Amino acid sequence: MSSHHPQRLACFALVVYLLNGGVQQCGHSKPASNDHQKKQVSVRGTDTRLANCTDDPPQASYGITIEDTEDPALILPNLRRIRDATHTRVAVRIVIDPDHDLNDETYKNGIEAIKREGFLIMALLADSHDIHRFRSNSRFDATDVSKYKGRIEKALMNFGSSIDVWEIGNEINGEWSGWKEKENQNATQDWEKAGAEKRAKSRQWVYNQVKAAYDVLQPADKCMAITFYYNDNQNGDHCWPQDLDDGSKYEMLNWVTEHFTDKEIRDHIKYVFISYYENTECRKLLSGNSDTDAARFSNILKQLSKTFEKADVGFGEFGPECEYEEGCFYSDERKRNRLCERCTNDIKDFIPRYYKTYHDKMINIGTSRFVGGYFYWFGLQDMVTHESLAMTELTKAISGR
Repeated sequence: MSSHHPQRLACFALVVYLLNGGVQQCGHSKPASNDHQKKQVSVRGTDTRLANCTDDPPQASYGITIEDTEDPALILPNLRRIRDATHTRVAVRIVIDPDHDLNDETYKNGIEAIKREGFLIMALLADSHDIHRFRSNSRFDATDVSKYKGRIEKALMNFGSSIDVWEIGNEINGEWSGWKEKENQNATQDWEKAGAEKRAKSRQWVYNQVKAAYDVLQPADKCMAITFYYNDNQNGDHCWPQDLDDGSKYEMLNWVTEHFTDKEIRDHIKYVFISYYENTECRKLLSGNSDTDAARFSNILKQLSKTFEKADVGFGEFGPECEYEEGCFYSDERKRNRLCERCTNDIKDFIPRYYKTYHDKMINIGTSRFVGGYFYWFGLQDMVTHESLAMTELTKAISGR
């Protein structure tokens, strides 16, 4: 998530890919009639090693994010509900806290329980807010990759048989990525105080972590994904901090051009996603017209497709942050703002707009290798019960009711 987002409260995130039964692409809902989505797709089992998963045809899918810290299988009833409601295949994206013990047998069993249900699993071992934990010091040494590489190796050893896709970088072009954030959200952040030279080193350091993960997973023939942060609508609006004189270096396409110079790596990335949180400073990237905004999203994904020629593209994360000032008092302080009227209105707006409106429009535009995704982040907060507003809105959106 972006630097504007609140600290993610849990160390384990599950993003659900709901893969449509026969007519699909890897990232979204029931597609409209479109030739590039009419391919019957076979789902690769975890015990089948494929030299290059980028040769697999695209599959449309939906996604939600569920945060949890103890029991991955806790969300199984919800996953079954979504699958039953949509008659689609379900896959789960697991974001594992850097502090979590990868030798935890109970945790491993929870992941395996999800796998036994037939869900596909995608794993991420460092959210953009957590990648700084793999730095050995404050210098951003280019060769400082051993901690992240070791974490990937250990996860591969312990979870490799249950994971279908490895997300090797999350919101990697975000200006906060690689830096430790201040506890006080109003404080000047580390990246703002550092200066352009050190920020350049930090950008290279973040890329080097991605490359280190690639170096572990590609020889093992593992399928990989990357998520970028959508921060420029290519129409004169951007949302990186105004105080950064080198802010344009964080623009997604500029970041990709500067760092992803190795075609071999680009060609082995199966999924390229963008994340976007609109009730932040980044709201100005939207026009307010769904046709215009869908076309802008389509354009940026098409631009990414020109660089990652074999990748499928889609949305990586979205959701209402609900950090509102309004008074709204509940016994559970962590959920306070999420129960306020403004947040519930955003939930009712965002979910159908992304999962249904943008999806249908982008399919009709013919966005190349578009697989949807969306991956609503606040699943634990908003969808943990089947009768919740967010779950109801999601079910309605993806079932077509």
